[in-house]
Amino acid sequence: MAKKKSNNGEWFYEGKPLTEAPIGYEGIIYVIYNRTKDKKYVGRKSFYSYSKKKLTPAEKLLPENKRKTFKITKTNTTWQSYTGSCSELNADIKAGDIIEKVVLRLCETRKEMTVWECKYIFCDCILEDWCYNQNILGKLFKADFNLK
Repeated sequence: MAKKKSNNGEWFYEGKPLTEAPIGYEGIIYVIYNRTKDKKYVGRKSFYSYSKKKLTPAEKLLPENKRKTFKITKTNTTWQSYTGSCSELNADIKAGDIIEKVVLRLCETRKEMTVWECKYIFCDCILEDWCYNQNILGKLFKADFNLK
């Protein structure tokens, strides 16, 4: 297999770099190809994280906070530099392997992200040797199946 140039960690969607979170979308379903070892990893990543914080006494007095005791704050994640949660893949990247990061799908909700991630892992790679993914939702593990 001919070696392909690394995309320097940039995400690509439909052949174009994706550098900003598109409006109206919660996150992405992605595949990271290790071009050096001819392997891939499928995952999901949210553009935002949410945290629940108690309202201060002054905030509780505001009319829009009537009957509320907490607020939800939304912050951006560092999805642009994300390389997945797979330690084997991250070790290969650190060792200098050539990677390509591709967005398979934009998702509007977290539930949609869960469904599509499972679909891509189930249908495309969980039982394959060239797939880094070792489990689905922490419930179905590659090690539990005879791959021969």
